[in-house]
Amino acid sequence: MWSPNLHVTQEELQHAQIEHKRGCDLVVVVVVMAVVVVVVPVLVVMLVVVVLVVVVMVVLVMVVVVVVVVLVVVNRRYEPSRGYGQPIPTDFGFSGLLTLSLLPLCSPAGVESSPGVAHAGDIHIKSSLVVPGGRVITTPAAPLLVGTQLNPSFPLVEE
Repeated sequence: MWSPNLHVTQEELQHAQIEHKRGCDLVVVVVVMAVVVVVVPVLVVMLVVVVLVVVVMVVLVMVVVVVVVVLVVVNRRYEPSRGYGQPIPTDFGFSGLLTLSLLPLCSPAGVESSPGVAHAGDIHIKSSLVVPGGRVITTPAAPLLVGTQLNPSFPLVEE
């Protein structure tokens, strides 16, 4: 502020006002920089956390859906008259969870196969298979498929 008692010239007063304005501008710049340096990284971290939470939730939902679908599909067996829908029986001597159990099997020449080893074309049902209800089904040298399903393209003869 200009006062005649301080012997300040008009030029000095204008120079002081310019410096004051520069100082105010500098304060505004520092405040803006502080906001940018502090607030922007916090917002970016929050956005990354929200995105990660959403991704984890989507993955968990997908895993639950896949597990449910696998459990429903594995818990059914093929029935020619009605299609899929019955629980897997456990009295076939085979493992029901998509694995081969080759203990009751042998090759066409009568040589027993190694349990757990499948050779294309040489694993066959020995002679006959007793299904629930006491029926005997024979398949002449028909290869066994995965699990408890017999290959429907081979003729099954009920005795």
